[in-house]
Amino acid sequence: MYPRTAITLVTSLCLLVTITGCQQPPKGDQLAQSAPPTGKERDSEPGWTIGWSQLKTGMDAVEVLSLLNEPKHVKISKVNTTWYYSDRRAEGPHVVFDTRQMRLERWRAPQSR
Repeated sequence: MYPRTAITLVTSLCLLVTITGCQQPPKGDQLAQSAPPTGKERDSEPGWTIGWSQLKTGMDAVEVLSLLNEPKHVKISKVNTTWYYSDRRAEGPHVVFDTRQMRLERWRAPQSR
């Protein structure tokens, strides 16, 4: 394995752990407060649309995560890493990163209603 490939793999795995929340589960009433909005609840948030409008090609994964919150699904391939924000996957809102550098390449914002 090439050193750069190993670094990319470790970086992708670290991001995946961060995204999936592999940490101690929240206790009691913290659970209700810490759950990120999903689906229609997320779509109706004012910040949701604003976050998508602030995306720029070349942003790193941490910047995108801070604007859009956690994705519902993640797909990692040798070339691209895609974060899906809907169960509709490619037909719904999603962002696509270059897997090697984890820089934003393109995205599909949610449809305005």
